[in-house]
Amino acid sequence: MSVEAYDDDEFPTCVVHILPIKTAEINPVFVWIPGNPGILEYYQEMLINLHEKHPTWEILAISHIGMNTKTTSLFKGSHQDNSRVFTLKEQIQHKIKIINNFVKDSNVPIYISGHSVGAYMVQKIVASDELIGQVLKMGLITPTIIDIHLSEKGKSMTRYARWSCRQLPHILSFLCYIVFGWLVPGILRSYIIGYVMGCHHDSQAAISTELFLTGPNFVRQSLGLAQEEMDTIHDDWQFQAELIEYCLKNSIKIQFLFSATDHWVREATRKEIIQFYQERCKGAKALLKIDVSDQFPHSFVVRRSKYVVEHYF
Repeated sequence: MSVEAYDDDEFPTCVVHILPIKTAEINPVFVWIPGNPGILEYYQEMLINLHEKHPTWEILAISHIGMNTKTTSLFKGSHQDNSRVFTLKEQIQHKIKIINNFVKDSNVPIYISGHSVGAYMVQKIVASDELIGQVLKMGLITPTIIDIHLSEKGKSMTRYARWSCRQLPHILSFLCYIVFGWLVPGILRSYIIGYVMGCHHDSQAAISTELFLTGPNFVRQSLGLAQEEMDTIHDDWQFQAELIEYCLKNSIKIQFLFSATDHWVREATRKEIIQFYQERCKGAKALLKIDVSDQFPHSFVVRRSKYVVEHYF
């Protein structure tokens, strides 16, 4: 299993596509939408564990636009502005298009899950009438779907964006390019990253972070998207109510997995989401599953991928 460039799209994209190793009467497609920055290398261990646990699943993971780690060019074969930051709406439409390219039959069962802002995207994807396939389950992992700007990290991000006059993505991408691309030697760079992240320097998480920090376009896109998240993902309870109604009508299972110590999801917001969903799913409790755990952080892929897959997938 490896991350591959996806060439059947106008935007720079990577996918992980794993075919089932066991046939069944029906082989569902499991779709994975990453969190920010949207680099799939972070999730390789998780996807391998998932494939081993569910050998009848076809697995499709889709990077965010601009996160093609297999090329150094933001726009393949073009001379468009490399400072372009793709919006949340563009990212969502992009995911729907890629899913439809793989799932061509409306009867194909789909399990779709997303991490962090990927959970926000998953909700929009499931609610879209453009999606091909039959969604059976929607998984929302450490979901930033309401008031991300009020979280611990969200408040900091909002302050930095205000201070930098919205130029933070460009400033930091340039600084990362200078520091990690020129000033810090490669071997020292990997050890520094591993130490800061609290993992081994040659772990997949550290390698993925080094890949991210040495690509100025990646940093710019990630921070630009994060700024939009702060401005956009607020208290849209009307959409949440409509989504719940849609899921109940179509018997779509809803799974929430929260970290009890999440710096991107405020505790009060988590409680509001849980109460909101529990009240509206009283008549269909079998369709709703909510777990809150102190056994993994928001960025579970750094050290707790196997644990999360074993216990919650």
